[in-house]
Amino acid sequence: MIEVTKDFLNVSLKPRELENNFRDESLSRDKKLTEIIMAITLILIILFIGLDFSLLQENKVHPIWTPTRFVAAIASIIGFWLVHRQTNAQRIDRITFVWGLINICHLLIINSTRINNHAPVYVWDIITIIGIYFLVPFPYRYKIITAFVFSISSGVIWFIFRIPYLDPYENLAILAGYFIANVYGVFISRQDNQIRREHYILLTTDSLTGVSNRRHFFNQLPRELERTKRYGNPFSIVLFDLDNLKEINDKYGHDAGDKLIRSFAKHCSSQLRRIDQFARFGGDEFIALLVQTGQEDAKEVAERIKASTESLKIQIDQETITTTVSIGLTTVKEDVISAEELIKRADQALYDAKNSGRNQVAIM
Repeated sequence: MIEVTKDFLNVSLKPRELENNFRDESLSRDKKLTEIIMAITLILIILFIGLDFSLLQENKVHPIWTPTRFVAAIASIIGFWLVHRQTNAQRIDRITFVWGLINICHLLIINSTRINNHAPVYVWDIITIIGIYFLVPFPYRYKIITAFVFSISSGVIWFIFRIPYLDPYENLAILAGYFIANVYGVFISRQDNQIRREHYILLTTDSLTGVSNRRHFFNQLPRELERTKRYGNPFSIVLFDLDNLKEINDKYGHDAGDKLIRSFAKHCSSQLRRIDQFARFGGDEFIALLVQTGQEDAKEVAERIKASTESLKIQIDQETITTTVSIGLTTVKEDVISAEELIKRADQALYDAKNSGRNQVAIM
C-alpha cells in the first residue's frame, strides 16, 4: 500500500530548484531590470569620467581613476549586450555576477586611493551594498557572496588607509554602518527569497497532490516545442485518466477519491525522470511531458505505468481500493505543431483508449 505524505506545502523541489524555476518564469521582468541597472551604472560611470577630465587640470584626479572607470564602463556595455541576447535565467545570473564583481573591483581601487576625503566613499559603499541586496535580481546566494566580498574588502581598505586619519568613534561608526547594511540586507533578502519560493509554489503547484498544476505545465510546453523546432529532438505527451474515480467517489466519498488521486500522482512521479514534466491536468486527469523521448520509448513508459497502477492500493475503512488508468500518447518529431494541437492529439488518443475498454494505451 502506498502511503501519501506529500502535501501542498511540502513540494519535492529543493529551494535552489524553486528559485531557478521561478527565475525562468520571471525571465522577461528580471532581464529588463538587470538591463536598467546596468544602463544606470554605465551612465553614472560616464558622468564620473567626465568629472575626472574636468578636474585633471587641478591635479585632483588620481592617475588610476579614469582607466579603472573605463574598464567598468566597457564591462557594463558588454554585460548589457550579453544579457540582452540571453534567454536563460541562469546564464544571465552568471553574467550579472561577473559584471558586479568587476564594478566592485572598480570601486575598491578608487576607494583605496581616496585617503583624505572619506565621506563620499562611505556613502557610495553603503549605497552599493543596499543596491546589491535590493535592486539587482540575483539569486539569494549571489547577493550574499557579492555583498560580503565588497564589505570585507572595503573594511580592509578602511583599516589600512583611513584608520590613522579618523578618531576611534568615527571608525567604529563606519564599520558599524557596513555591518548594519549587510545584516539588514541579508534579513530582507532572505524574506524576499522565501516569499518568491512560496509564491512560485502557489502559482505552479496543485494543492491536492503537490505536483505541478496545469498552468505550470502549459508554461513549460512552448519551451520544449521551441527546443524541438531548433534541435530536432523528439518529445512525447502522455495523458492519464483514472478509470473508476466516479464509482469510488459515489461509494466511499470524495475523501477516498482524493486519496486515490494523491496516491496515483505520487506513483507516477516515482516512475518518471527528474527532467520530465508531470502535472495534474484537472479532476482525475494527469499529463506528462517526456523530454527527448520518441514514440517507442514513451509507449514503454506508458505501459509500465499502466501495469504498475493495477497493483496500486489504498486502504479505506477496512477495504482495499484498486484502480486502473487509461492513457493517451502522442509524440512530436520534426512536424512541430502548436501546443493546443498537441494536447488535442493526446486527448483524442485518450478518448480512443477509454472507448476501447479502458486500462489501455492508445497512440495518436
